[in-house]
Amino acid sequence: MEVEHRGGVLVHVSASLGSAERTFFLPAEVAKKLAPLASLTRVPGTRPPVAGIALAEGAVVTVLDLSAGAPPATAADEPLRSWADDDWCTPGADRALLCDLGGENLVALTGGTVVATGLFEAGPEGSVIHRGARIPLLDVAALHARAEAAIWAERSSRARRDSLPPPATQRSAPPGRGEPR
Repeated sequence: MEVEHRGGVLVHVSASLGSAERTFFLPAEVAKKLAPLASLTRVPGTRPPVAGIALAEGAVVTVLDLSAGAPPATAADEPLRSWADDDWCTPGADRALLCDLGGENLVALTGGTVVATGLFEAGPEGSVIHRGARIPLLDVAALHARAEAAIWAERSSRARRDSLPPPATQRSAPPGRGEPR
């Protein structure tokens, strides 16, 4: 019986924010390459795992930091750094794993370490088997969609709050004067 294989990348994410260390599989169709990021700009109102936006290969991409609010699913050495507390003063100071979400929609992943690339034995539900361990699929599109949904939910909540009329206040007469006639 022939064993099915899947090509792709294994990314290890260290423990963060109470989550255990995990390793994830990204299919070759999604994980395109390591690329330098020209700069990272934080965007007000974003939440982890969104680290901000950056330039990669001439395009503006959303940067998702896998170490900030660990990804939804489970490996070790050139790290893709997390920039949660860094300021970038040098263009191209870091790099990320560029992922293609279809069309021209690219996302950059940081906060993990690429530990292996190649063909892996296929496992259930998009996972692969590496050194006897089941490595789950990291659904980058779903991770990106959840991050975008959280951003827009926060913005719409804020917009609703801002559009409400101020609470009614009682006007009191100046001291020493009675009620106006």
